[in-house]
Amino acid sequence: MAADLPGQDPQSLWRDQEQEIDLMTLDHIHDLVRKMDRRERFLPAILALALVFVGLMIGRLWMIAHTPLMRVEAVLFLAGELGAIFVIYRASFTPRDPAAPVSAYLRRRLQRKLSYLQGGWTLALLSIAPGMLIAGYVVFVTRHGPLWPRLAPFVLLAALVVFTAVRAGVRAGKIRAQIHELDELLDR
Repeated sequence: MAADLPGQDPQSLWRDQEQEIDLMTLDHIHDLVRKMDRRERFLPAILALALVFVGLMIGRLWMIAHTPLMRVEAVLFLAGELGAIFVIYRASFTPRDPAAPVSAYLRRRLQRKLSYLQGGWTLALLSIAPGMLIAGYVVFVTRHGPLWPRLAPFVLLAALVVFTAVRAGVRAGKIRAQIHELDELLDR
């Protein structure tokens, strides 16, 4: 037998072998799910605070509204913020089937986040855009003076779109890599 060769100690053969590096194990899957749960544990509270802040801001907009266009702006801004918060809530919370394996839940959760990052975020921005555009128009028409302060809301909206697109692209790449690792583990 090969193990009975003189001068070859089986323990030294095993000790000298390179260890296999397993990129994602079952423990790693459970850790990822726990990390995602920990990160998103405060998200409902943050969304609730955002709703309160939006409510206060819309109330302020409604109180200072002098024209029907400004009231339309307040209503559209409220509807847009509620739509954006709904999209964020839907993208962040995936219902869990207690009978399903953790790996299937993690894959479904990662896939939902990836679809949100690959274009679902535009729904959140599109819901805010009408209110922002009308607010920008109202500021542009009612303010007098230099052009730059009057264009500030439009520049802010464009910067928000660019920042969100870049951030979504970076996060989508990371999530794609996690899905790929998970698929490799499940195929073994």
